[in-house]
Amino acid sequence: MKKALCFDPCTGAAGDMLLGALMDIGVPPDLIDKNIRSTGIDEFELKFERKTDHTGITAGRCDVKIAESHHHRKMKDIEQIINSGSFSDDVKLTALKIFRRLAEAESKVHNISAGEVHFHEVGAVDAIVDILGFAIAIDYLNPAHIYSGPFRTGYGTVNCAHGEIPVPAPATVELIKGFPVIPLDIRSELTTPTGAAILSTVSEGQFYGRPMIIKKIGYGLGSREFERRPNILRV
Repeated sequence: MKKALCFDPCTGAAGDMLLGALMDIGVPPDLIDKNIRSTGIDEFELKFERKTDHTGITAGRCDVKIAESHHHRKMKDIEQIINSGSFSDDVKLTALKIFRRLAEAESKVHNISAGEVHFHEVGAVDAIVDILGFAIAIDYLNPAHIYSGPFRTGYGTVNCAHGEIPVPAPATVELIKGFPVIPLDIRSELTTPTGAAILSTVSEGQFYGRPMIIKKIGYGLGSREFERRPNILRV
């Protein structure tokens, strides 16, 4: 029987939630931290702990703290960072595919070429940690297949480098176009561009209707707390 990873973004998908769920299911946090630092990126602190939220569910919380930075990076800069790391070519390929998909979405939103996209909010160190950390975790688990459930979206607005924009963000909408989506009655950004880029790149489709035996379960906890439901992503 082949091993598969099934992501269930119960209340959305963000990079820290994905990392938290993968660490909760068994990926060593130190492995991710060490491999990311092999690229020369070191202006971050990665902390993992298991926390019980207000609904009583215990989940993995991955807290990524970033040093103050005003770097704006283009795709060629991201490629150099990732290719300089001392990890497998599979990790580099996965991370680059996710970032390129993200750049393509941003380029459509801003009507510029993908190579000219400035990763000021999604390409800052936190997104590099999230995306590269995800690729390292996937390489460690080595699943034969990766599936995902429907994306969950909220509503409202969110502040970014360009000002106040609608939720879901334009880049997120571009990334989840063509995928199953369930809008939730929650005034918050539930699926971020980084989370959308990761799952829309690696998923082979939905896991519903596929016969399986559940072997292990992990939960990733989001940074916000919602009144009527847990803010979690399950794998």
